[in-house]
Amino acid sequence: MGAQTAVELERIKVYWPNFVGQDAYMDEIQRNVKELDYEKTKRDMRSTVEELYLGMDALEIQIGLSQKQLEEKQRELKLRQLKYELGLVPLRSMQPGVETLETAQNDVTRAQIDYNNLQAKLAATKAYYGYITGQTVYSKLDWK
Repeated sequence: MGAQTAVELERIKVYWPNFVGQDAYMDEIQRNVKELDYEKTKRDMRSTVEELYLGMDALEIQIGLSQKQLEEKQRELKLRQLKYELGLVPLRSMQPGVETLETAQNDVTRAQIDYNNLQAKLAATKAYYGYITGQTVYSKLDWK
């Protein structure tokens, strides 16, 4: 909007030959510079909107994959819980790489955090996209 206003202001300038200051040539140069800035701003905004739109698609795919990973980690935790109850797996271990109940719990927590972060990033991206395109910025559907 600012670039468009600057172009319009340059277009309405009137050259006064007896006015001490810039001549008509410089006024025309400034008008051309403002028009180039305006075109650059339009290209940048178009690029930003396209980037946000494609980013939302990518985030939705990542959320789907993250949800599947979370479900897998939860099933693995149930399995380790059964192994722990049977005495096959310890709760904690000092040896690295040993299968424990605590590592399965930590994996589920990490997967849940990753899933929530992706959802928050998608909601923020949708809000910014809505702001730039003049649509609704906040929707309850973004916070499933």
